[in-house]
Amino acid sequence: GDHMRAQLKKELAEQQLRTFVRWWNSWLAAFGIKVQDLCQDVRPGVIGILLLEALSDSKCGRYNKVPKSKFMQIENHNLFLSALKAKSIRLENIGAEDLVEGNEKLILGLTWTLILRYEIHKFGGNEAAILRWARELSCKHGIEMRGDWGEAFGDGKAFCPILKEALPEALDMDEMLAKAREERLQRVFDLAESELGVPQLLEVADFTPGSKTDDKSVIVYVAKLKQSCDERLEARAAAEVGAAAERAEMLRQREQARAALAEEEKQLLEAISRVKAWADDSDSRFGGAACAADDALGATVDECDRLLRELRAAYRAEAKPAKAQERDALLARAAALTARQLDERSKAERDSSAEGESGSATAKEAAAAEATASAASLAATSLMQAWSSMEAGEYAYERALERRLVQLEQEAARAAPPAPSSSR
Repeated sequence: GDHMRAQLKKELAEQQLRTFVRWWNSWLAAFGIKVQDLCQDVRPGVIGILLLEALSDSKCGRYNKVPKSKFMQIENHNLFLSALKAKSIRLENIGAEDLVEGNEKLILGLTWTLILRYEIHKFGGNEAAILRWARELSCKHGIEMRGDWGEAFGDGKAFCPILKEALPEALDMDEMLAKAREERLQRVFDLAESELGVPQLLEVADFTPGSKTDDKSVIVYVAKLKQSCDERLEARAAAEVGAAAERAEMLRQREQARAALAEEEKQLLEAISRVKAWADDSDSRFGGAACAADDALGATVDECDRLLRELRAAYRAEAKPAKAQERDALLARAAALTARQLDERSKAERDSSAEGESGSATAKEAAAAEATASAASLAATSLMQAWSSMEAGEYAYERALERRLVQLEQEAARAAPPAPSSSR
């Protein structure tokens, strides 16, 4: 019994050492350093300082980068331990001599202390809270987690809800749960590394059925997964808030644009109405005069000629060209306004299609844009019709004056006394 317990303790320590070596390497990779034998590589006192600087994002001070003596190594470790103390990281019974000698038990304890501080407590959690978080995610997906760390994650199923939470589009839960245990675990480790940037601190061999798995090794890995998952969720929430703010700003700008278009349309319709009223009035005047009794077209040749000259000179050469120029400008404005309103309608319809049911507001925008576009185009059409009717009346009036002038000239000729005949 004692032998088996000692053997299990030895195996767990070896597993923990392998995991912790991978953890050191995940932080030291930025310096181009790869630890092979942690207890030996710690002895010079260099990698401990580099690790702490990476974890704390701060400098420890000057140290011996290539210590050539035990004294220099102890100097490095004293600097390292002083930096830990300055950061309120308490270490029990660890001195510079222990690190120089490569004491495995103390180095594992030191590593676990750093993991707790910089991988767990730094993010406001603890081991119990992380395990509770993992259980809640598993429960949400109908997965039962039995036992504590090593046992709960042993078949790899409890990792899947965590990845699903972080990578909702990239993970097929049914497919993952249907895989064999070894394949599922390896897929979890590969996905977490490639998609979430979580280093492979564990390996499939760490989870052997019937054997105990080192809890601390699993804790540090799940803690890294939680960090990445939380970062993803925060980024996703920030993106949603940003998208909502962007959407609100777009709607605000569109509302401003629509209000500006509505005001422009109002002014345009009033201007068109004024020119149309002038055309209608002219049409009525021409039509009434053309159909009136002959005397209304002039009782004398001079009076009829004056009315004809007023039509051709005062009206057709001055008043009408000015109004025609105003008409053309209004028609151009109406065409431009209609195009912009139709563009607003198209944007609103695209947004409505993209948002589905939530696009009811943009659907209303589309209907409003269509109505205003119709008002502007209908007013322009109405103006052109009034103008055409006016011109028809104008030419009818001109022809009536011309006929009346011919009539008066003929009457004047008949009423004139005959010219005296010349005598021979």
